[in-house]
Amino acid sequence: MAPVRILPEILTNKIAAGEVVERPSSVLKELVENSLDAKSTRIVVEVKKGGRSLIQVADNGEGMDKDDALLCLERYATSKIYTDDDLFSISTLGFRGEALPSIGSVSRLTLITRKKDNPAGTKVVMQGGKIVNVSEVGAPPGTMISVADLFYNVPARRKFLKTVATEMGHIADTMSAMALGWPETAFELIHNDRKLFSWPAAQDPQDRIADVLGKDVAPGLIRFSQKEPEVSIEGCLAMPEFSRTTKRGLYIFVNGRLVTDKLVTHALMEGYKGRLMKGKYPVAVVFLRVPPDQVDVNVHPAKAEVRFVNGAMVHQALSSTVKESLDALDQTPWKSAPKPPVRTEANEDLFRQPPSQESFSSFVKEEPSWIKAAAATPPQAPMYRPEPRFDAPREPRRPSSPSSHSAALSPQPREDSAFSRPEPPVPDPGTARPEPYKAPQSQAAAAPEDGVSDLKALGQFANAYVICRSSKGLLIVDQHAAHERILFEQFKKHMEVGGIEIQNLLIPETFELSHIEAEILERILPDLQKTGIDVDRFSGRTFVVKAAPAMLANSDIGKIVKEMVEKVAEAGGNAHFFDALDECLIVMACHGSVRAHQSLSIQEMDALLKQLEACEHPSQCPHGRPTWLLWTEYDLERAFKRK
Repeated sequence: MAPVRILPEILTNKIAAGEVVERPSSVLKELVENSLDAKSTRIVVEVKKGGRSLIQVADNGEGMDKDDALLCLERYATSKIYTDDDLFSISTLGFRGEALPSIGSVSRLTLITRKKDNPAGTKVVMQGGKIVNVSEVGAPPGTMISVADLFYNVPARRKFLKTVATEMGHIADTMSAMALGWPETAFELIHNDRKLFSWPAAQDPQDRIADVLGKDVAPGLIRFSQKEPEVSIEGCLAMPEFSRTTKRGLYIFVNGRLVTDKLVTHALMEGYKGRLMKGKYPVAVVFLRVPPDQVDVNVHPAKAEVRFVNGAMVHQALSSTVKESLDALDQTPWKSAPKPPVRTEANEDLFRQPPSQESFSSFVKEEPSWIKAAAATPPQAPMYRPEPRFDAPREPRRPSSPSSHSAALSPQPREDSAFSRPEPPVPDPGTARPEPYKAPQSQAAAAPEDGVSDLKALGQFANAYVICRSSKGLLIVDQHAAHERILFEQFKKHMEVGGIEIQNLLIPETFELSHIEAEILERILPDLQKTGIDVDRFSGRTFVVKAAPAMLANSDIGKIVKEMVEKVAEAGGNAHFFDALDECLIVMACHGSVRAHQSLSIQEMDALLKQLEACEHPSQCPHGRPTWLLWTEYDLERAFKRK
């Protein structure tokens, strides 16, 4: 074995650079963080050839005098911390004193800086980790650092750099993230003498978020804020329809530091639970503020992860804040404005005495007849729909509020034509066409006037989608997704009061599981009873189902239970059952709901729509798929080239 030696400083700096300087965007991040720590209000970044030739960061911050300019290039030299206690209460972005000497060891670095009160600035030139020149120079207050020929003396590292376009993409992403995290600072990015981005200082963070994320996402942003003694949370969330297949749209800042913390990301996803499909991630910008002594930022070489003293509290606060913000906007958009009631002799007493809540509840939550009558109802005449001969919008917009686009969405008078009001198809004389459902007069009069729905089912398309008419436009409802949402919320409410109707199986069903799955099921058997499914161990890894919810009595219960166990295992087999209870109810709702390609009568469609309106979260099924799409008059006119 070779003798042990102490490595020379130039080699240790190159080794350290391997952790700090991964690519040009890493250099940019370190330099911009130093500028922000210097209280800069304007930062200009100039890049050439994707950072290979030049990365230059100029700011108008506090600047440095000559002694500090020379000392900051020494390893472990910093102005951010001094004692052990400071390391556990860090309020700045940088603190280790490694970035500048590491960058200087693998590039040709030039530092020009001046304090506001100094008559002249200082220029320091470093090549390959050695200072080669120090001089006075005229300069504005602030600091400018130029990093040229990155990895010129480490060819093995330089050859691993990607193309100019790829490296520039990483630089643009880094700049965008910095701009999002510090909206009060102006940023400018120049590449090969061409200005790419210019973001002026913004008083309102939402203005900066809209500028960075783009005009397509800006209309769907939801602002939220929650302040508690130990944590402050604010930011903007995008509606679920703006979700992406990667986490590139997630920006999480802890005390101004961009992080990829798993705990915070999980809390954010919990807030979106039930609104996103599997494999989808939201677009969100989240700012967390906690006392510096309540978070440890010195746990990752690139400072990309943090650890909270009270992580459970942060997780709970963020997930509940996100959920409440989304819940507040999860309303059916097709409800018309309140209409003044008409007084008649029959309902005169209703104006003297307000209707009871019980009477209205029984009207809204009435069990739909289509659950039992679907097989006996004759199929309806198919609704005529011509083949589209236009470029329809790929994702019809949902108005963010009733007032948005009011001018564009308001009905416009137009000349009557044969196509404006098509006559309904004439039914076969031998087929009895059921009359639309009409509520009793007393119940209809008792319905609240605030937000009355004018939704009316017109028919089905492909026996899978319910076509509806409303004052807001043409509504298309996915009958399977809508019924899943209805049953899921009904199961949850029934579980809370222990009211799930159970039916004993005439012939108990048996099924076999793997060893791990059998252990999971054995542990959750007492809790599984709450869902209405009675399961016992038969022998070994074989189980028997004795009873099930009446809604699922004719389904393959063994298959449903196995799917539930898989969901629990996926959510974490060591977790308590109620952590994955929603997944089990989703399985039950999916198996018990009306299927696609199943014919429904008009009464059944109206009952489905009425129950969907009564749901707390009617816009998505439990899997996160949308339950409805709204085509406003404005969307249709654009599709037909009238706008």
